[in-house]
Amino acid sequence: LMILTILFSSFEPFFAEDSILKEVEHMSYMDKIQQVQYLGISLDDATLIPEWILDELIITGQEIDSYSCTTTIMEENNNQHVRVIDQDVLLVYNFISKNKNASNSSEDVFDIQVYANWGGTPICYFTDVLATSWSSDCTLKSEWCGIRHELRGDDYTDCPLLSADVNAGVAHEIDIKLGKNNYIAQKITIWRTKQSSPYNLGIVSSYAHKTISFPGSIDVTFSPGTSPIFTPSFGVTYTVAHPAYNSLLVE
Repeated sequence: LMILTILFSSFEPFFAEDSILKEVEHMSYMDKIQQVQYLGISLDDATLIPEWILDELIITGQEIDSYSCTTTIMEENNNQHVRVIDQDVLLVYNFISKNKNASNSSEDVFDIQVYANWGGTPICYFTDVLATSWSSDCTLKSEWCGIRHELRGDDYTDCPLLSADVNAGVAHEIDIKLGKNNYIAQKITIWRTKQSSPYNLGIVSSYAHKTISFPGSIDVTFSPGTSPIFTPSFGVTYTVAHPAYNSLLVE
């Protein structure tokens, strides 16, 4: 069994050394399943995660302290369930890693990986929104989001930052493409001063998909400890994927 050497030094999975990328590319599916178990994902959950996300987790190489993998989704618009893709689901996943190598010993630093995976072909192709919010008085340290359309040989294209509240959340615009696969990744690092008593870090990742779009947009606002709030401009209708809720007890 090939065991990949895990790197814990950097939170830049899409700029990994070529040698690591090649190792992952040549790993069997079952080796990948075993590798992410070393990172903290259960066997049952690992088998539900799309293989391209397994690749990203292995390349990133960070121990996963808490995660949320949605296994079902209904798109919701005005409290009515509607289908907006020709197969079952759009799934949202998020993973929290407490950074073991934080340079400042007085800070707790958390790296958040978020992935959105279309299980079918969207009927509508406009600019969507992926938003992640957090609780526990954490402050934004860095953010990035990207989209790619092929599993191999296709680099990520940066997604523009739509909205940010350094104390509550960030949102990025997702330009999905007609007739293409759409693989979406969001990377966020947050921090807070170490506490003398345990606390819960709550994370919510939510995806808004436009279904009708006259000139206009979906705006996002944040309030610490709550889900992202989507507000469409006039002429825009949208549906919201079932959010990925995640919580980590920090001791």
